[in-house]
Amino acid sequence: MSRRNARRHAFELIFQLPFHKPCDYPELKDLYTEGLPETEREFIDAEFSGVVENLARIDELISGSLSGWKIERINRADLAALRLAIYEMTCSGQIPVSVSINEAVELAKAYGTDDSYGFVNAVLGRIANE
Repeated sequence: MSRRNARRHAFELIFQLPFHKPCDYPELKDLYTEGLPETEREFIDAEFSGVVENLARIDELISGSLSGWKIERINRADLAALRLAIYEMTCSGQIPVSVSINEAVELAKAYGTDDSYGFVNAVLGRIANE
């Protein structure tokens, strides 16, 4: 499995956060990653756990970069892509910012609306410039 595919799995897990209670996150992650190769599970676990642990800070960054929007109005696919990319950009330190932005834009193109990729790119661009 490629890093891109593993990131897609992490994105799909992060997408599910609003639909589950925090106490269910470990079981959700374990069930989702069951059967995947160990190296991919480690990457997915690190990304998912990192987003969960830093969720309040990540959402503050998103809210602070929105102009005329509230975070509650963001399409759930866009929100998941933003959360994952912002974690990688601000907390992970292992992935170049440009790669995180590009991957989030690709996820937004694949899972969001026709306008999602532009929105995700703009928000991440603002955060990257700060």
